[in-house]
Amino acid sequence: MEFRSILIDISNQLSDANRHAFHFALGKVIPRKCRDDCTPDGTLRLLDCLFERGFIADDNFDNLINIFEQIQCFDIVEQLNEYRSRLIHTSIAEPVSPSCTDDGIQTLLSLAYSHSMSVNGSPSSDELVAELLCGNIQSRTIALPKETYTVNERKIKKRFSIVRSILYSKSNQLYMKLIIIFILSMILLLLSFCAIRHLRKSNFEEQSSLRQHGKYISITKIIYNCVQLLEFVYTMKEGSPYGNKLFWTNRSFDDARDLLLSYTDCCIGIRLEWTNISLKSVRFLYSNNQSSHLAIPEERLFSDTFMLQSNENINKINMYTNNGTIVGIQLCTTDGRKSSVFGSTNGHFLTESFENYTFSYATGKQHNDQIVMLQFHWMKRTSSKEKIITEARNMREICEFIFLSNKTADRTIVYAQGIESSWYDLKRKLHREGDAYDMAASYYQKTRQKDRGPELFAIINSDTVFYHHNNQWHMYNSARNVSCSIRPWSD
Repeated sequence: MEFRSILIDISNQLSDANRHAFHFALGKVIPRKCRDDCTPDGTLRLLDCLFERGFIADDNFDNLINIFEQIQCFDIVEQLNEYRSRLIHTSIAEPVSPSCTDDGIQTLLSLAYSHSMSVNGSPSSDELVAELLCGNIQSRTIALPKETYTVNERKIKKRFSIVRSILYSKSNQLYMKLIIIFILSMILLLLSFCAIRHLRKSNFEEQSSLRQHGKYISITKIIYNCVQLLEFVYTMKEGSPYGNKLFWTNRSFDDARDLLLSYTDCCIGIRLEWTNISLKSVRFLYSNNQSSHLAIPEERLFSDTFMLQSNENINKINMYTNNGTIVGIQLCTTDGRKSSVFGSTNGHFLTESFENYTFSYATGKQHNDQIVMLQFHWMKRTSSKEKIITEARNMREICEFIFLSNKTADRTIVYAQGIESSWYDLKRKLHREGDAYDMAASYYQKTRQKDRGPELFAIINSDTVFYHHNNQWHMYNSARNVSCSIRPWSD
C-alpha cells in the first residue's frame, strides 16, 4: 500500500510535459488506449496496467526507475531509490524470534554470524551464543548503508546533467552577448564615419571663413545627425535651366557626378566672380571638401564668398538674365538671410524655390569665360513615416507692412502687401523712370490691384520701406510691422 501511495504522489508531481514523455516512453509496454490518455487519472490507470503486466511490483520497480531516468525526472528517481533503500532496510530489520531449541539456536547463530561479517563493530559469534544461552534472545537490527553504488551512480549522473544544462545556458548567454557587442560595434562604426565626415568638413580650405561664421559642430550634434539619418528619406526635385539651354558646348558639369556627392553632403557656401555686365564664375563649396570651379576668367573685376551657418541651407535662388545670359544671382537661406546680388540686376527677375526643399547641387554649361546655363537641383528630407508628396509647390517671397496714410485727415492705417520682383521689370511694367534705389534693396509689386497701398515699394535691411513717386524714392516714416516670408504661390 505504501508503494502505491508513493506512485500517487509521483503522479501528482508530474508536469504536463513530463506526463506526456512518461506515456510516450512506455509506448511498447502498454496498449495505445492507456498511452493516449495523458490525464492524471490516465497516468494512474497506466501504472495499474504496469502492475498487471508484471512490468513493476511492490518490491521490484527498477524498470520504472529507468523510465524516469530516460525522461530526466531525477527528483522522482531519487524518491524511488530512497524508498527502495528503506524497503531493504526494513526487510532486514524484521525481528527474529526462533524457538529455544537447538535447531532454533543453530539457525539464529548462523544468521547472526552471516550478518556480523558485513557490519563493522558487530558482536562476535561467541557473544551471541552467550546471550542466547542466558535466555536473552532478542531481535537485532542489522543496518545496511542506505546508499548503494547504484544510487550514487545515479546521483552523479543527475548532477552531471544539471551541470551540463547550466553550461548550455551560459553558452546561449555568451552568444547573445556576442551579438549585442557586434550590433554596438556597427553603430559606433557608423557614428565614427559621420564624425570623420564632419571633421573633414571643418578642415576645408575655407576654414577661416567658417570660424568667422561660427561653423563648429559639437560631438553631440554629430551623433544626433547620424541617428537622424536612419529615420529619413530624401526626395529630389529638378529646377528649371537658366540661361541659354540650347547653346551647344562640350564643357558641361554635374556636381553630383563629378564630385561624388551623397545625400548627406550639402552646400556650405558659394564663391562668385563677375563683371559689371555679367556673371563670370561660380564656385559651389560642399561639405565633402569638394568644390566645382566654373569659367575662371583671366581678370576678375569683382568677387565675393557667401558662407552658410551651421544647419543653414539655401531655400531660394534669385536669377537675373538678359538676352539669355545670366548677369546676376542672389541667395536666400532657411535662416532668413539674403545675400547681396552677385553681378548685375540689369535683367529679368527669375526666382526658384520649392516648398520644404533646399538646394542640393548644381549642373550647367560654360563656354570660354562665361557661364551660359545653370540648373539647380533641390532636395527634401522627409520622415519615413510621412507620406511623400511628389508635386512640389512653387514658393515666392511676400512682404507686408502697415503705415499711416497722409491722404486722409484721420491718417488711416493702411495694410500693404507685395510680391518680390526687380526694378528692371517693374519700371518697364509700370512705366516708371529713374534708377534703382540701392543694389542691396529688394523690390516688390502690389499683389492685388484693388487693395490700398503703393504699386511698388523697396525694402532695405528688412525694416526700412521706400515708395516710388514722381520718379523718385521716398521713405515711409510710419512703416511698421515689416515682415517678409517665402510662401506657396501660383501665378
